[in-house]
Amino acid sequence: VSTQSTGGKYYRVGFWGPKFGPLNQKEYVYREPDLTQLWTLKERLQEFFQQQFGEKIEIWPDSGKINPDKLDPQVNYLQLTSVEPYFEPEDLATRTSYFKKNTNLAHFIFVTPFTKGAKAQGGTADQYKRKTIITVANQFPFMMKRLPVISKREIIQDPLEVSLEQIEQRIAALALELSLKPPNPKTLQQILQGSVIPQVNAGPLEIAKVFLGNELDFPPEGIELVRLRMEELLDFCADGIKINETLITPDQKVFQEELKNGLRESREKLAPYLDRTIARQREERQKEAGHSTADTTSESDDDESALDVE
Repeated sequence: VSTQSTGGKYYRVGFWGPKFGPLNQKEYVYREPDLTQLWTLKERLQEFFQQQFGEKIEIWPDSGKINPDKLDPQVNYLQLTSVEPYFEPEDLATRTSYFKKNTNLAHFIFVTPFTKGAKAQGGTADQYKRKTIITVANQFPFMMKRLPVISKREIIQDPLEVSLEQIEQRIAALALELSLKPPNPKTLQQILQGSVIPQVNAGPLEIAKVFLGNELDFPPEGIELVRLRMEELLDFCADGIKINETLITPDQKVFQEELKNGLRESREKLAPYLDRTIARQREERQKEAGHSTADTTSESDDDESALDVE
């Protein structure tokens, strides 16, 4: 039984194995206190069911799909995944307060990275994401601390969409930080550092190389959106660096110069990818192809008209 009024953390728990009886192949969303970590819940449920059944319960290693036909029928598994409340855009617009964002919760989401190969994690050009949205039988907060999952749907993001979302999330984080009066220097500097100082992992420049450097291989609408978001990110970084200069302590002046140099280098390296020459050439070719098709159709109509006259 749940005693919390609002807030809390949510976890999807799947039961797989004959020992679970009616719970076998069923999924629930558990509502736990705010400080509950995933490993804590895993240990608690694993210990509880091992005592109930008198045998070991295995923990499934990831949040991916489970094919029950490929499971060992002699082994019982728990699959646990952290989930977040999910809101449709029109619903989110009305949930402006903490209370509204933490009540009447029936939909939850979790994200699973994957590639077309065997690995879950891949490079920028290979990274896909599966967003799974699940719906429970009632709404949290509820008198019971778990509710059964009654439906689920998936949204698959291709590598271009995954990278675009990464840029948009970075822009949103910067916009949020810059809206604070004053911003938190530590958080602002972390975001700026990850945006303009070269990183080992995929950053804006790597995204530009993969997609804008091969733009004819991708939909033009998606490519133009990446360009627009890249330009927006650079503008936000410039504003953030200016504000950061008013927040730094004397011992951070070297770091501030690194941010400035990083932004300048980022602009220089991204400039060729932000150029729209190829996009304009593609538009011109499409227009020419359209005119050619129209001319052919017109000539065909003229021929038909001539035949009718004869």
